[in-house]
Parts: sequence; structure tokens; C-alpha cells
Amino acid sequence: MKNRLWLFFAFLFSTVPTQAVEITPESVKGIYHLGIPERGQKQVEIVYGDIKGKMVIAVAPCERCPPAVYSYLKRESRILDIPVFTTNGLYLFQYDNDSFVIVQPDSALGTKAWSKIDHANIYSKNIATAKSVSRRQIESFATNLSKKVIGQDIGKMQHATGIYHLAMPVVHIGNAESQYTIELVSNGKKEVNIVPCSKCTVHRYQYLTEESDIVGIAIYRYASGDYLFDIEDGVLVHVFANAGGLGKIEWGENSQYNVFSNNPMYIRHLVASAEKQILIYKMIKGYFSAIKEALDKHSKEAEQETQEGDVPTE
Repeated sequence: MKNRLWLFFAFLFSTVPTQAVEITPESVKGIYHLGIPERGQKQVEIVYGDIKGKMVIAVAPCERCPPAVYSYLKRESRILDIPVFTTNGLYLFQYDNDSFVIVQPDSALGTKAWSKIDHANIYSKNIATAKSVSRRQIESFATNLSKKVIGQDIGKMQHATGIYHLAMPVVHIGNAESQYTIELVSNGKKEVNIVPCSKCTVHRYQYLTEESDIVGIAIYRYASGDYLFDIEDGVLVHVFANAGGLGKIEWGENSQYNVFSNNPMYIRHLVASAEKQILIYKMIKGYFSAIKEALDKHSKEAEQETQEGDVPTE
């Protein structure tokens, strides 16, 4: 490729101030090999700099082609600790010191974990790297970054009354509701009051002292088999087991749970994270086992005391 393209870029760009991430105009500038040719091109020219106070990366596929200009994402770059750029639904991530990966995902970065990537490629100064990094590796790299952005964007969790968002919508009076109004009552008799919809009656969950003391978190019951576990600030796990009830049964295959949170980002992260879902599942299953074991033990001890009291004396 000819040097006059670099002159064009030099006219646009000014010196870029030092950043927390290790990237400079000098380190970026160069010819990059494509992992997969695009529109017949096997190489692109890439430069990095500032246009009117905006940090960008420009990618030119050929000498006379207009460059694609990717804008720097400051917050996402800080979270991921690597430079991130975007334009028109495409994202450019630094892969290593000599390479960038480009992806076109199914949603904007930070809205949800990516599950589908329509386009993926790598641009590298090192031709061996460009040839060796597979599409699967690029997709895995980008998907993991999308999960990390969501996970770091949850923010402060608060134990408070208000609107709680549901991980899974629930139908009430013919409508699927994705959020509830929830009141946390701590003065006097502890309870959690839920209004599932504008026309719904209040569901009053009563505090279970013994069960809560066993596992060390607040547990509430609305009806037989219908419970709330207050697992952390701003997060309630709704559990429907069966008529047997907590303390009488183990967590079973037919047991169901949903998660409510007053932090919508927590719900987004949960829905996108199979690991987090599994962790909550195991947590609730463990609570069921611990409570059943403790109550079974108390029952046996009480039965033994009764039997000893019934033994006739000489």
C-alpha cells in the first residue's frame, strides 16, 4: 500500500494523550493481515489518533478506499482493561500487542451477553497470528468480554422497598409481568408484601424464624411450598417447591425458582450468566437440605425425649 494514505490520516490526526491502556499512534500504525479476506482484501492499514477531540481507529482496506472509523469506548475499555472501539454495530477489541479482533454481535455491548456473532475476523501485523486464530477463538474471546462488561456494571445493591425486576416474567390475570412492587417490612412483624400487578391482591410472605436461623438468611412463606429467600441486598429468590414444604422435602426436579432484584443490571447479568444461575440453584438446594436435616434432627430429639418420658419407673 502507498504512503499517501498515511499522509491523509496524518492530516486528520493529532497527538493522542497518554491513557491507562497501553496504546499509542506509533504502536498501532501499520499494515495488518486478515485472518479471513474481506472483499478480496488480505491486508488493511490501521492508524490510531484524535479527530476533533475524539479518539478513533481508522481502518482502510485499500489505497483508495475510504477508511472505516471506529470510536473509542472509554467506559468499556476501562472495565475490560483493553482498548475497545465501535462503529455501526461493529466492535474492535485489542487482542494482543500486534492484533485486533472485529466482531458484529447480536446486541450492543453492555446490554446483554452476546449469544450470536454474525461477523468475526482478526487483523494482525503478525501473519502467523492472523492465520492461526480461529473464528471460534474470536467469538469466545468477544463473548467473554461482553459478559465481563455486564458483570462490572451491576453497581451498588440496596436492601430496599420498591420496584423489583423479574428474571422470568410471570403471568397474572392474563398478562406477563416483568416487575413487581415489593415492600420489605422490618418494623414489628417481619414480612415481605408483593403486588404482582395493578389489579392483583397483595401476597403477604411471613418471616420463618426457625428456618432463617438455620441457614443464616431471611426466609419468608406465602403458602405451602411458596417461599422467598432473601439471599443478598436487593435480591430475592422466589421458590415454589410442592405441598411437602420446606424442611420436609429435599429440593427436587419439579421445584422451580425465579429471581427478583431492584437492580435491573443484576437481572441482566443473571439472565446472561449460566454460572450465576447454577450458583443460585445450588445455593437454594443447599438451604433445603440444611433445613430438612436440622428439622429432622430436632424431630428425632423431641421424639426420643417423649419416649424417655413415657418409660415406666419402678
